[in-house]
Amino acid sequence: MRDFNFFEPYIQKEKVEKKKKKKPFIIVIVVFLLIGTAYICRDAIIRKVVEVTSKEGVEIEDERLPELEQKQLELARLKSADAYLKETNRIDEQLLNDITTRVPDNAEYDSISIGEMSTEIRGNAKTVQLTADYGNALKELEVFEDIFVTNSTYDEEEKRYSFILDIDFEHAQKSSQGDAPADDDLEEDAGEVDE
Repeated sequence: MRDFNFFEPYIQKEKVEKKKKKKPFIIVIVVFLLIGTAYICRDAIIRKVVEVTSKEGVEIEDERLPELEQKQLELARLKSADAYLKETNRIDEQLLNDITTRVPDNAEYDSISIGEMSTEIRGNAKTVQLTADYGNALKELEVFEDIFVTNSTYDEEEKRYSFILDIDFEHAQKSSQGDAPADDDLEEDAGEVDE
């Protein structure tokens, strides 16, 4: 006959619970070891990089270096051209504001066409005198040299005069290419790139 131990399930359950309690501690210890190892490896890599970069006189040779120098040269040319355009550009927001604010009452403009050498303003006014007043008001601007009324017609239906003003910029006879910096000048300026 077989002996029955009625307390055996309780004893086995207790052994299983002890094994389950050990697993979380092992997992926590392994995670801390991995974190510590990663920290030590990262610190060693940083020290190595600092050591390599801190050596004086070490030149970095890279196949992309000539390409980088070419890009820096192009950037210097663009900066020089941009500076030239800012110096010579006559057309800006202030000029447009001056043109539009000088329109007299009972006169209005339909279109403004601004080119490199001249400006054309099309509009209409109640009288011819208003067209002349608008032209005289624009003569006060220093950027304009000559102002001509090239066309003035009377519209019977609207009872208004249509006008076209042709305005030449001051020193318009200069060639914009003649004042532009030469490519040789741009290459000399290439070494002076602002970082």
